[in-house]
Amino acid sequence: AIAAEVGLTEAGVLHYFGSMDELFVAILEARDAHAVDAGGLTDPDHVWAYLAQTTRTPGLTKLFVDMSVAAADPYHPAHTFMERHRQRVHDVVRMALGIDDEQAIRLVVAAAEGLQMRWIQNQATDIAGDLEALARVLTTRSVVSKETLPKARDDLESQ
Repeated sequence: AIAAEVGLTEAGVLHYFGSMDELFVAILEARDAHAVDAGGLTDPDHVWAYLAQTTRTPGLTKLFVDMSVAAADPYHPAHTFMERHRQRVHDVVRMALGIDDEQAIRLVVAAAEGLQMRWIQNQATDIAGDLEALARVLTTRSVVSKETLPKARDDLESQ
């Protein structure tokens, strides 16, 4: 479909990118660049709008999830892109959402990636709504009673 859109054969497109995976990485890089150009990712309202918009581009969302999984291989063309992407998302969560706690940032990023995967499986999943709920939980930090938390790791390991 991409080759036809640009008036080339598939081999012609691959001449410019080397492989389909490198083409897919270029598509994701363009998506990220567009998100920044469309209003930047330092304004919380823009970040929430961007998250809601992900459900309007199911092909890109699926591509991102597929490349995230493939990028676990350090030799995959998407590996470096995903490392940079996750660092950018980490920075966005810190700046736009005002979260300074490193563990909380990792939880938000992991939740965003997991919710995208879940949305691919069930499009009734409300990515932005669920992330907003998580952000609210993180702001209160009193949702789970201390009695239900696991014992300290040192206590568990000594048993």
